[in-house]
Amino acid sequence: MLLVAFVVGSLSGISPSAVAPPYAPPSTPPSAPPPSAPQSVTGDPITEDPKGRKVRFFLRTDSATSLIKQPPGIEVAVVGGPDVGKGDMHRGDWVQLFRLLVGGQLILEATVRSSVELLPASLVGPYTRGRHLKEGRDEERNTANTMEKAAREADDNTPLAAAEDLPASAARLSSLNLTIFPVGETIRKTGSFDIHVQNMPTLPVNVVVSQMADKRIGTGHVETAAIKVGESFEMVLWTAKAHKFEAELDQIAYTHLDLKMLKYDRKTVTGALPEMWGLQPMGEAAKAMLSPHAVA
Repeated sequence: MLLVAFVVGSLSGISPSAVAPPYAPPSTPPSAPPPSAPQSVTGDPITEDPKGRKVRFFLRTDSATSLIKQPPGIEVAVVGGPDVGKGDMHRGDWVQLFRLLVGGQLILEATVRSSVELLPASLVGPYTRGRHLKEGRDEERNTANTMEKAAREADDNTPLAAAEDLPASAARLSSLNLTIFPVGETIRKTGSFDIHVQNMPTLPVNVVVSQMADKRIGTGHVETAAIKVGESFEMVLWTAKAHKFEAELDQIAYTHLDLKMLKYDRKTVTGALPEMWGLQPMGEAAKAMLSPHAVA
């Protein structure tokens, strides 16, 4: 697997690292992983319960949903999409927007490029003429097949870079939008960036942005952001096609973000994901996320 490059970046309020640390793949978890093993949020989205069973959940499209919190102030929140709700129900089948907050301050936001930017010229016409999502609305009938396919593809499509795969020059981002706050500046190329958190200056944040030359999303590439906050929280997000569709147009048109939590404190994390993982009692809000008809 070849990963195109990262170099040190330079943005206002962001101090570049002297050497971009390579993103090392996590070891393969055992068949019955402990709760602190890496946990993915992929596809529709889907995660796993304590017994390793796939759990599909649903996200609001009109507001951010907090997925995980860890002291002393780390929080991951996401917005779903596209909106397939009716009336007061707004829920989406993928992660369309990611937010990292530290100390109550928005630090990093990620989205994917628009479908028109990613679609090859030969597919832009059919898309702009109004081609729509072709999945049925019968969730009960489709969920089992969708979860099986997503689970089968999750491991194959998680972008993990080895040190020898990282060239020495930067690549311009093609599918991933990354914005640093509060300065509001955009990361436009691959690289390693140290971010200063004004509210918590002693808690370092590092983001390593990479591009995979051998994995395409239409006119762009799969791109990743490996995020480390302090010494006890690490995760990676990446752009991913909607593999559950057969048509390339639909796969590209519904490009989204997938996530993997690599390191977290199982004793202190709270939120919807730790509840689904069995680390905390299941609350009403998390229970509601398991139903497409009752997203809280």
